[in-house]
Amino acid sequence: MRRTVDVQGSAVVISPLGPPPVPERSSAIMAVTVRDELTRRAPRARLTARLTRPSAAEAMVRIVEDSLIGVAGRPARAFTPSIATLGRVELEVRAQRYITRRLAVEFSCSRRTVASPSGNAIVTLNSSLGLQATQRLLIGTDDGARAEFAVIAALGPLANQVTLVVPLTSPFPAGATVQPLPPEQTLEMHRAAVSIQGRILKKTGTAITPLANADVSVSKLWRTPPGAGAAGTPETPVPGGPVPAAPWAAPIAALWPPLYADMPVGTALDVEDRPVDAAMSVKTLLDDVPEGASELRVSDALNLLPNDVLAVDADDPSRQEIVIALQVNLSAAAADWARVRINQPLALLHRRGATVRRLQAAVPSLSTTLNYAAVAGDEVLLFDTTGFAGRHQICLRPPGPPAAAAFQQLIPLLVRSDAQGFYRLPPISRAGKIELYARDSGSSASSAVEFIPDYDQHENQVDVIV
Repeated sequence: MRRTVDVQGSAVVISPLGPPPVPERSSAIMAVTVRDELTRRAPRARLTARLTRPSAAEAMVRIVEDSLIGVAGRPARAFTPSIATLGRVELEVRAQRYITRRLAVEFSCSRRTVASPSGNAIVTLNSSLGLQATQRLLIGTDDGARAEFAVIAALGPLANQVTLVVPLTSPFPAGATVQPLPPEQTLEMHRAAVSIQGRILKKTGTAITPLANADVSVSKLWRTPPGAGAAGTPETPVPGGPVPAAPWAAPIAALWPPLYADMPVGTALDVEDRPVDAAMSVKTLLDDVPEGASELRVSDALNLLPNDVLAVDADDPSRQEIVIALQVNLSAAAADWARVRINQPLALLHRRGATVRRLQAAVPSLSTTLNYAAVAGDEVLLFDTTGFAGRHQICLRPPGPPAAAAFQQLIPLLVRSDAQGFYRLPPISRAGKIELYARDSGSSASSAVEFIPDYDQHENQVDVIV
């Protein structure tokens, strides 16, 4: 029972209750180190973070410093580890002029106990099922008097044992509580795309005049800007692969619409250019469909089937999105309007009356894989562009399971200047430094300039004289 005692003339309430069990204590659940993809340093913008899971009543998120985000809470309430086997933490991280990143971490959260007394780098548990290297463990005595964090280096050497990165600083008896936590995370922030534009000029003697019909392209790419006074080697077609004879095509191309979902290294990229399937009559949208919608209401469902590949806004290349019909729900007969559930939220707004056409399957004319992981919202992909020319419809297939596919338009970073010599490249990002190459289409005159994009500016001006 509580009792009141006098301490130097002040009444102080004393409670004999001991400290709460370790899983009921507010503790550090997960740390996220945030860095700029190009500089490998803290982003040059203020971070904001929102915890979407667990709820704000069960955990909280804080920006600890420029590059560190912390998630804290009571594990017993955030993950109900005495019942649930899997815990999940979901974060949304934003910074000005960066793509919004969403991080989801799933881990084995079932509460364990120490099976035999331990005070070194090897701990024997009642079960190691589901645990993985790099996961953190919160270990505490039953009376809550002692608690310690540890990080798993490896499972084993024996069954139900884990080897820790750093040995425990004090021994824990059999029966001590062990609460698994997610591993620490590193999150790369990708810069929002910028526009590179300018004018191509030709010098003839002392006269400088606008150059029309000049080919302008990104001919070299450095992912990270070389240090002062260093030339650096531009990105090769395949990272770590053989260096081909120069020049080689810069391994970058623009993407539209922005990427729908994260794509890991090794994601298959197939150039498909699917033709329209005339066997299905053209449909129209009966409502405006906002960005983020995953359902369409179309004029009819004649010959429309689940798993059909559909082009939404099929007659407008600047707004076209290609999706897969997952489910077709009729309102009455097939000739009446229907609702179509699609495989991914749309990235663009589509107006009422926009056309919807079915696309045929096509044999890929070029197949390769991503050199580097891409994230939802990216407007460029980094891959071996050897043999790639012109605008194409592609399909991205990340390694499964589950099987998934995303369709986009891919555009080379190559344009021609207009009659006044002006040019504008497709949006570019993920490039620390580029070489911009301009060539006169009517002569052998050419010039190349190196340029570091300023991602704090929506538009970058680069003029070239050939």
